[in-house]
Amino acid sequence: MFARLLALVCLSVVGPSIGLSEPVTPGGHEVVVYLRSAAHQPVTELAEMERESAALLESIGYDIEFRGAGDDPETTGFLSVVELRGSCEARSAGSATMVENGAKLASTAVTDGKILPFTWINCQTVSNFLNDALQSVPEAQQHQMLGRAMGRILAHELYHVLTETPTHDESGAFKSAFAVSDVLADHLDFAELSHARALHTVDSSSSLDSAGR
Repeated sequence: MFARLLALVCLSVVGPSIGLSEPVTPGGHEVVVYLRSAAHQPVTELAEMERESAALLESIGYDIEFRGAGDDPETTGFLSVVELRGSCEARSAGSATMVENGAKLASTAVTDGKILPFTWINCQTVSNFLNDALQSVPEAQQHQMLGRAMGRILAHELYHVLTETPTHDESGAFKSAFAVSDVLADHLDFAELSHARALHTVDSSSSLDSAGR
């Protein structure tokens, strides 16, 4: 049984210097996620994060491709930049610090009311948030479960970007706060309302593309 500690996934208002002259609504189904992070991030956690977030977003109509340092960021699809702050590695017993209720796990930039395709995940906060629960499973499984949790958090933030939705749902992967049990559960999906909203966004952008040809 996991403790009912809650942490936030949210939007952050930023200054006008990040403002864009064009709307950030995606123009189709293809999305390139460009990862920025410190060197020597753990392979297992990142691979599982990419797998889980791509699977969640595929379920609502988006094809996700991850790229990193050294890859060409140019794309004909929609580009979103994600920064991984701190080490995304599972902590050893006793090495984590306490996370207070309401700690911010991740956030996405907003300026002048527009949601921008710039997201960051606070990896150390995520790892500390889950540390006590992860200590109850074998070490190899800890890395996989942490990466899966990060993928769910990332999918939540990318949902804000792709659907341009500032509010949250009451349940599922797009609610405003996660308990440890949410992100470590065997299965977490977007709620029915989240699915309907996202599919409407994808259908609308596809119609605009067709009309422009």
